[in-house]
Amino acid sequence: MDAYVSTDDLNTELVDNLNRLIAQPAAHRTFAANQTANISGAWVLVPLDLPATGEGRYGSFDTTHNAFGTHASRMVAPEDGLYEISFSAVIRAAVSGTALTYGAAAFAVNQTTAANVASNALCRPALGRSWAEERSGNGSATVPLNKGDFVSLAVTGTGTTWVMGHDSFTEMTSFLCLCRVGEKP
Repeated sequence: MDAYVSTDDLNTELVDNLNRLIAQPAAHRTFAANQTANISGAWVLVPLDLPATGEGRYGSFDTTHNAFGTHASRMVAPEDGLYEISFSAVIRAAVSGTALTYGAAAFAVNQTTAANVASNALCRPALGRSWAEERSGNGSATVPLNKGDFVSLAVTGTGTTWVMGHDSFTEMTSFLCLCRVGEKP
């Protein structure tokens, strides 16, 4: 038996695996403005800007050069693995001076409609009251995903018509982040 470990073996067995653990695939997509008034109580999919575009462009990225996909309302797992899914959502009353009485956000895997995202959510927190016209909040979960599984984010508000974000306020930027954090259990 040869006790010698070649450089190629060392790279294959140790260095390549360590580099892969350090540089997991990740994407962070933002969305700042939707001036279409949504009906009170309606769930709506959050349309996501492509990385490096829109109001949140400086905080968005995709380490895989779009392997997470370019679909407007979903992010796709580029490979099997354990993924950390996190989001922040901001909604506000469509008409100044009116109050949102409740807001919520939800994300789910492999759901194509907002109602199905809400019904099959992995995480569905209420959005806290920032002030009478605005609600915001966040949530996260770590879940196993297969290559090709996708995650969608949906939001709702009640009490008045509402919008997602505002095109002149970058602090009202919502986001969805999907990061591979390890091997699928």
